Amino acid sequence: GAPDGGGVAPLGGGPEDPSQLAVGRAAADVAVAAVASARVPRDLLIAAWSGLPLVAPVHGAFAELVDERTGATVDPGDPSFVDELAVVVADRAARGAAAADRVRTCADPERWLGAWTRRCASAVP
Repeated sequence: GAPDGGGVAPLGGGPEDPSQLAVGRAAADVAVAAVASARVPRDLLIAAWSGLPLVAPVHGAFAELVDERTGATVDPGDPSFVDELAVVVADRAARGAAAADRVRTCADPERWLGAWTRRCASAVP
């Protein structure tokens, strides 16, 4: 839960004191990416590295990192988001461990650069 007793708390991207981000991650049940992105936000990688399961949009750069083992993917605006979130929270220990393993494997900079280079090359006719 959130440090203020609510259900949701930001993990980053704002003016928070960096020392408080670790406190927020320790209190969190899951890390959620709210929008599809061409890249995985640093805060989401850190959350996964810390053992939090992930919920992220189906689209964007999340496909390699997020699946049913590490969390869940949802379409933005899909009403099933709340149900998926509940499933991930209920299985947070196993999915968080899988997320930590996955990010340590696939967040290797050489691997990401190679994948990005291949995508760019395939986009050019």
